[in-house]
Amino acid sequence: MDNLIEEVKEINENNDIFGTYQKAKSICDFLELDTNKEILEKNNLIAIYGSWGSGKSCLMKTIYNNLNQEKFNVIWFNTWKYEKDDNLAYSLFKYIGKDNYWDKIKERGSNFLSNAYGIFKSLTKGVEVNLGILNVKPGEMLDEAEKQDKIIKDNINEQKCLWEKVEEFENEFKNIKFKNNKRLVVFLDDLDRCESENIITLISAIKLLLSINKDIIFIIGVDKKAVTLALENKYNNDYNKADEYLEKIFSITFELINNIQIKNFIKYINEIIGLDENNAQLILNFFEAMHFTNARHIKKVLRKYYLMKNYLKNKGIDINDVHNILLILYIVILNMYHSDEYKYIIRKDKEKIYENIILFYYDKNGMKKQGRYTSY
Repeated sequence: MDNLIEEVKEINENNDIFGTYQKAKSICDFLELDTNKEILEKNNLIAIYGSWGSGKSCLMKTIYNNLNQEKFNVIWFNTWKYEKDDNLAYSLFKYIGKDNYWDKIKERGSNFLSNAYGIFKSLTKGVEVNLGILNVKPGEMLDEAEKQDKIIKDNINEQKCLWEKVEEFENEFKNIKFKNNKRLVVFLDDLDRCESENIITLISAIKLLLSINKDIIFIIGVDKKAVTLALENKYNNDYNKADEYLEKIFSITFELINNIQIKNFIKYINEIIGLDENNAQLILNFFEAMHFTNARHIKKVLRKYYLMKNYLKNKGIDINDVHNILLILYIVILNMYHSDEYKYIIRKDKEKIYENIILFYYDKNGMKKQGRYTSY
């Protein structure tokens, strides 16, 4: 069933279950508003914050497909897919340029590209200098030393410092115009799934180098907690510094909070489980009562139930009884996301555990009482 497939897809009014469509539409309006052009030139790094599975990729894909094509060119870069590249920041620079400015950059010659490659590489590992070993006989040492000294004197004035290379790169890159003189929106997906080193390198490269071109807007989907943990390693586990770093990088942020669209969600439940509207509402109430609202987690649980239901039916379980369905969904949630609790409920000797559980309650007179769980 298509609704259960895990994929990044565009959201519309009819298939929006978690309030993604209205969020995407609002962000599109924000980007397209002419009065915001100056703001976006000065603040062209935008973060979409949301936990894993909350629907960041679908939100970004919806923005990607709905931005005004008369105003924007768009590019999608999956950082997780390409993170094995040993110079990921340079790879992004080249990916952005492949349909825009790469031919123009190549006209500058191989020296400029070598400098650009080295600049991005230095953000991660610095510049490695190999002095080599002088493999000479003792009697030739003085002559070899004089020879090396002459080579150094001949070349030293031709060697550029890092700041000179960066300045040259910036002067070229900041003036590049894109196709039809439109602004370019670059979507970076799955950054928070990359290794810590790549997360920090790419964010640094975008902030320090690529964002200097004010005709580019970067929209980056990140799990703030995952990126903060990567930054904590850089700042010796100082959470506050890591959090401040993100705030400094992304002055414009949008928080993705799932807002379940009741009508579409009930239709979705009906398609998967086959319940009528009233009983589907009970499923919705169940998820909300458990604070189980992560988009990906809900789909994974429902996918598992969908694959199980014929087996359960063959075992004589009435899968049309909503109470049975709720119990099954509860057990599936425990199995997938709360393994310790799941282990307890399948233990054969679980009665021994329950014997020591004491319940407290108030009687009709407001008096506090207690009793063993097993007595209930």
